Amino acid sequence: MKNRTLPYGYRCDNGIIVLHPQESEIVKRICKAYLDGQSLLTIVTWLNEEQIEYMPEVIGWNKARLKRIIEDERYLGKEPYPMILDEETHTALQQTKHIRNTQKNTDRKTDIFQIAVPVKCPICGRRMQRRHDSRYQCQQRWLCENKECRELIKIADSDLLGAINGILAGITPEHIRLTAPTETEPSIEVRRLNNEIARMLESAEIDKNVLRKKMMECISQKYKDLDTAIHTARKLQSEFERSADDSTERINRTVSEVILYTDLTVGIILLNGQLIRKENDT
Repeated sequence: MKNRTLPYGYRCDNGIIVLHPQESEIVKRICKAYLDGQSLLTIVTWLNEEQIEYMPEVIGWNKARLKRIIEDERYLGKEPYPMILDEETHTALQQTKHIRNTQKNTDRKTDIFQIAVPVKCPICGRRMQRRHDSRYQCQQRWLCENKECRELIKIADSDLLGAINGILAGITPEHIRLTAPTETEPSIEVRRLNNEIARMLESAEIDKNVLRKKMMECISQKYKDLDTAIHTARKLQSEFERSADDSTERINRTVSEVILYTDLTVGIILLNGQLIRKENDT
């Protein structure tokens, strides 16, 4: 197969290297997709599916070609090549590549990977993703997936698990709230019924029988939601009547979310929506 004589994204015009209009945009698109979290394989797949040529009449994208694009410093505007990527984007690409490479040696059988509970950002409330970087003393860190937030909190797996289990160990059945919190959002079904009732009340002619039936249906749904919350709370009370076993199974059985705060303290939201947090002792 014929090889390219110029990096992807460029062409020669009267002996001068200039930007290839279509290819240079594909370079930017590839880099954006990679920084947005897409894998090399995913990018290869859509490049080939969209029939984007790597060379004239040649599709054949693969991970090695993408890797060369991500690493190539000539896109920064190195003579005699015009700039396609700025320094900030290129640096972010290299950092992302390094972080992804460090994940390959991660043992995913350890306890931290057995927890099915999401870790949430204390700033924006979005999910946080665990990262591992062997260059630092504390090799584990949690990064908010929200690109407008990107809060980064460094905490060892053992400390995070210890904090969660420490909170669970201090919970007794008396701590569990048996009534739904007043600030709890109504369920989707209750909101739908409330909207239907509001529309009926705003109409010119009101069918009282239909309205009464709809209101009873809404009350019934509210009771059902309340009954579910109470049932969940009683199950939690039963769980915490037993002694703590410091297991990931107990975390999965009782916790819906973990909140990791910037001062390295931890809060947990139980399955009944109850937040329990141990404040920093220092």
